[in-house]
Amino acid sequence: MEYFHFFYGLAFFSLGLIVGLETLRPIMPEVKPAFRSLAVFGILYGSHQWLQFFADVGLLDMSSFVVVIADMAIFLIATLFLALFGALLITKRWTIVTAVPVLLILFWLFVVVGYLGANYGPHDIHHIADNFGRYIIVFPAYLIAAWGVLRGRLMTQLDTSGGADADRLILAVLLGINAFASGLVGEPSPLVSSNWLNDNTFLSLTGIPIELTRTLLAIGITVLMVAKLRVFEYMFLDERRAKEAMERDAEIAAEIQNELVPEEPLIDPEVQVYARLVQARIVGGDAFDYFENDERVTFMVADASGKGSPAALLSTAGLITLETEFLRANEPSHILDEANKRLTKRFPVGSFMTASLGQYLPDTRRIVLASSGQNPPLVYRRQQREWRVVDLPGSLPLGIEEDAKSAQIEIDVDEGDRFLMYTDGLIDMRDEEGQKIQFEQILNWLNAQADLGPSDLLDHLVDMVLSISGSTLYDDVTVLLVNIEKISQAQVKKIA
Repeated sequence: MEYFHFFYGLAFFSLGLIVGLETLRPIMPEVKPAFRSLAVFGILYGSHQWLQFFADVGLLDMSSFVVVIADMAIFLIATLFLALFGALLITKRWTIVTAVPVLLILFWLFVVVGYLGANYGPHDIHHIADNFGRYIIVFPAYLIAAWGVLRGRLMTQLDTSGGADADRLILAVLLGINAFASGLVGEPSPLVSSNWLNDNTFLSLTGIPIELTRTLLAIGITVLMVAKLRVFEYMFLDERRAKEAMERDAEIAAEIQNELVPEEPLIDPEVQVYARLVQARIVGGDAFDYFENDERVTFMVADASGKGSPAALLSTAGLITLETEFLRANEPSHILDEANKRLTKRFPVGSFMTASLGQYLPDTRRIVLASSGQNPPLVYRRQQREWRVVDLPGSLPLGIEEDAKSAQIEIDVDEGDRFLMYTDGLIDMRDEEGQKIQFEQILNWLNAQADLGPSDLLDHLVDMVLSISGSTLYDDVTVLLVNIEKISQAQVKKIA
C-alpha cells in the first residue's frame, strides 16, 4: 500500500517536471505564468507524497515536529500554486490572482493556530491540520483549477466549435474528482467530518484504496495537461509563422511604398525641394512627391485615413490618381478637384485622404497652393528670420464628397524664403507620457534653427520628433521643405 504514495508522487512530480520543461519551449507568452505555477505545484506535491512514502517504509520519522511542519508546509504551498494556476487561467487581474491563495492560507493558519492548537494535543493536531487544510485549501484549489481549465479565458482559446473540447472537458472532470479524492478524503481525526469520510470509509464503500484512486487521477491529469500545453505550443508556432509572414509582406510593401516616393532632393538653380517621411509602423498612410514640368516645380504631400497597410493602400491609390490628373491639367485646385471626384467613387465609405499640392512659378516667384483638408503650411521669411503659419481656408479631404472643392491660395516668396508642408503627425506629436506637444513649441524650435541648411533642418526636425516621441510614434510624420535660393550649376551638381 505504501508504494501508492511513491507512484502518486511520481505522477505529479513528472507533471511538474514535464510542464516546467515545456514552458521553456516557444509557447504563447500569456499562458506561461499559469503553467509555471502548475509546474511548481507538481514538483512540490510530488515531493510531499514521497515524504509520505519514505515515512511508510521507515526511512523518515514523521513524529518529528520539524519533519511534520516541513511536510505540511510543502503540502499547503504546493496546493496554493495549484489555486494560482487556476486563477491565472481565469483572470489576468493580479489582485484577484494573489488574493485567493493568500486568503485561504491565512484562514487555515488562523483556525489551526488560534483554535485547533488550543483545543487538541500534538498527536492529533497533525491529522486535524492536514484534514482541515484539505477542506479549505486543497478542495477549493482543485475546483479553481477545474474551472480554469473548463472556462478560463486562456483555455477557451482552444475552442474550435463554440464549446469546450472533449480532452479539456475530461481534464476538468478529473480535477473535479480529485477535488473530492484529495480535498475531502483524508485520514481519520478528531474532526467530525473525517470520522465518516476518510481513507477507511472510502475503501469499505468502493473496495478501492484512496491512494490508488489519486494515483490514477494524477496520471490522467498529467497526460491531458501536457497535451493541452502542447496545443498552446502549436498555436504559438502557428501565430508566430503567420506574424512573420505578415511582417515579410509588410516589409515588401514598405519597399514598394518607398520606391514610389523620391529618394533624392529636387535641385534646381532657383528652388530646391527636400522631404522626409517617418513611418509610425512598417508602412503607413503618408506620401509625398515632387517633380519639374514646364518650368514649374510641383510638390505635394498626402495623408490617408487609418493606420498601417490599409492606409498605405489608400495613399498609394490617391498619389497615383493625383499624378494622373496632373497629366490632364496644370492648375493645382483643378487637379485636386478632379482627383476628388474619382477617389470619392473608389474609396471605401469612411476612408479619405488629405492632400496639398503646390507649384513654384519662377517667373513671378510665387507659390500656388491648393489644399484638400491638409494642414496650413508654414513660410519662413528671411528678412524677418521667422516662421509663420500661412492663412489657408478650410476644405474637405479627398474622397468624402464628390462635389467638394479644394482651397487655393497664392504666396509671394523672396530669395532665402522657405516653405514647409507637413502632415498631422507633426502637430499631433506626443511625448513618451502621451502629452501632446504644443504647436508653438514647434514654431519656436524652427525659429531657433534659422541658420541650418534645408537638408540639415529636416534631419534635425526628424531627430527632434523621434527624441520627443521615444519608442511610441502615434502617427506618420511627413515634412516637405521648398527652399527659394539661387545657386550655381556647380552647386546643383554638388548637391545632387
